[in-house]
Amino acid sequence: MVYKLLQFYLFMALNNYNLDYCQHKGNMKILAFFIYLFITKCFSPQIQESGILVLGAIAEGCMNGMIPHLPELIPYLISCLGDKKALVRSITCWTLSRYAHWVVGQPHDQYLKPLMTEVRSTGY
Repeated sequence: MVYKLLQFYLFMALNNYNLDYCQHKGNMKILAFFIYLFITKCFSPQIQESGILVLGAIAEGCMNGMIPHLPELIPYLISCLGDKKALVRSITCWTLSRYAHWVVGQPHDQYLKPLMTEVRSTGY
């Protein structure tokens, strides 16, 4: 059931919704639900890739809704930089770049230093 719901929300985010929908319509419930499912129920590599891509795509239009989730999301994304699949690593780099202005505004030891350490260790 949860897997089907996640597929539905990914489909909506990628196909039916304008990616700025959540900002212009104030529809943060869908965003929060998607983030919860993505972080806690990442079922397959394909869903992981799609989820990371969607998180990057919605960064600009939904930044206000994303900010409360970034303290949990950024460490997860940093861990994805070490994924064995190059596509996941590449998408994760792009997604992290979309939130970079938030990352550098936080205490550097909290997010920036672990991010740079992981980037250096993976050879990017």
